[in-house]
Amino acid sequence: MENRINLICIPHAGGNSSCFYKWQKYLEDNINLIPIELRGRGRRLGEPLYQTMDEAIVDIFEQIRPIIKNGRYILFGHSMGSCIVYSVAQMIISQQYNEPKHIVLSSVVPPKCEARCKTIHDADISVLRREVLKLGGTPREVFDNTDLASIFIPIIRADYKILETFQATELPILECDLSVFYGSREDEVILKKISLWNSYTKKQCRYYKFDGDHFYLFNESIRQVVETINLICSSLV
Repeated sequence: MENRINLICIPHAGGNSSCFYKWQKYLEDNINLIPIELRGRGRRLGEPLYQTMDEAIVDIFEQIRPIIKNGRYILFGHSMGSCIVYSVAQMIISQQYNEPKHIVLSSVVPPKCEARCKTIHDADISVLRREVLKLGGTPREVFDNTDLASIFIPIIRADYKILETFQATELPILECDLSVFYGSREDEVILKKISLWNSYTKKQCRYYKFDGDHFYLFNESIRQVVETINLICSSLV
């Protein structure tokens, strides 16, 4: 199919590739969903967790390199996944690979904006639990069940660590259109600073607000989110 396009998706802190599977039934037939698995979870549960953001960026780049060599593709990231997507896009450009047709960033502020005034990756378990549950999207049972907690807590601590220790650097402005998605009940810091993304691309930057909290895209607004992605893909030339 000539108008086929790959939709490469990178999940949030604590997430895995399976969170995107529920999108499949709403996607247009010409969109090939490619959820990326991060180390230490899902299909890669036996692999070591990332120690730095740079490790994650290189790992994701190596995973998608065969996909981006030829053909059209979009990069999508949610929360921590957006941080990874932005840096991976810069690596794609620097390595002179086929660039994305579009980038969608969800629920994240630009690299130079501090989204957090505190660190929680090494916080007491009660603090970690409170902060994670406050975002929504994580059932309480994950913390209450001993077996689930033994898997999830090291993952979420490691993910917060790479986020909270990542030193953003000045990177070249992107050459493709951006779309920025966010939930209507997002964290106040995100709502205040999300508009600054328009200075990170030489092309258009559009904003899309959806009903819901930080995990709007997997809950109440799932269909609207995927329909918006369908429209973005259909507009690409």
